[in-house]
Amino acid sequence: MTDVWMTPDRARLRVRGCLLTAACGYALGMPFAGQERPDGDDVDAVARAGDPLPIGQPVAVMLKHARHLAGTEGRPVDAVTAIAERWVGRWERDDARGGPLRPHVRPWPGPEGIPAGTPLDDILLAMVPVGLLPLPPAQVAAIVRTGIPDGHDPIVREAAVVLACAVAAAFTSDTASPVDRPAFGSGLARLTTDNRLAERVAAVTALGSLTADDLARRMAPAENPLMFLVPAAVAAFLRHPDNPAAVVRYAVSLGAGSATVAGMAGAIAGARCGGTLLPAPWLRRLQDRDRITEVADALTPARSTNLGLRQHGGPGAH
Repeated sequence: MTDVWMTPDRARLRVRGCLLTAACGYALGMPFAGQERPDGDDVDAVARAGDPLPIGQPVAVMLKHARHLAGTEGRPVDAVTAIAERWVGRWERDDARGGPLRPHVRPWPGPEGIPAGTPLDDILLAMVPVGLLPLPPAQVAAIVRTGIPDGHDPIVREAAVVLACAVAAAFTSDTASPVDRPAFGSGLARLTTDNRLAERVAAVTALGSLTADDLARRMAPAENPLMFLVPAAVAAFLRHPDNPAAVVRYAVSLGAGSATVAGMAGAIAGARCGGTLLPAPWLRRLQDRDRITEVADALTPARSTNLGLRQHGGPGAH
């Protein structure tokens, strides 16, 4: 861990960037749901269109969890206060979408963690804000594992660990220096206990020069889509680590879960670059932009410690 400190203002910009870019990425990927591999011209057309960009349910879940984490300010941020604390009230309605959320059988996250049957993309994006807590990667991983109990497929838990730790590593990276792609990927691979996922994550660092079509073919989903989704999000970030808009376009073009991959990749890129590099038309089109910004600002004090934020040296730092 280095002795570089991040100012609260810079931390705020990065937290905003993480949540806003995740929301834009998911929204831009939604029109291509179910398509094996979107055409590049179609992706560009959606990116240039003037239609509103609605936040999807996974983004609404991400914002709810970020709000919950922001409420832990002033108390120890650990598995008890950050994940296992009981929510007040239940999921009822997301007015921005004009319809009900899929119901959960109990408040979430509660003492039991994420309920069985929660949609996969909800689980993954819900763990994005965990990567914005002022903790080293090993503790971020421990919190994610606490929130996704043993009733879930272990690969779901480990994929969420990789995602949250990727957000943490991007957030604490120094934008004055280029991202060390091999170190970024190998550091994440060391944090997961699933050897197959670790191999896929480590391999993406060698695929950064490939086009979206070539990468999609090389990383075609095997028996479990998670072997594609999270590694693909990391690959999209590493392809354009200092250009969040290019990261989102690349991720959408990969197909096979475009919205989820673009939302995750956008979260990682936004955590490094902030929101100022996002195209202004995307932000104007994004529904609920003000609420996203307000949630990000509420979470920022939880990300800062003693008016400063110590930067960690990468995913392998403890």
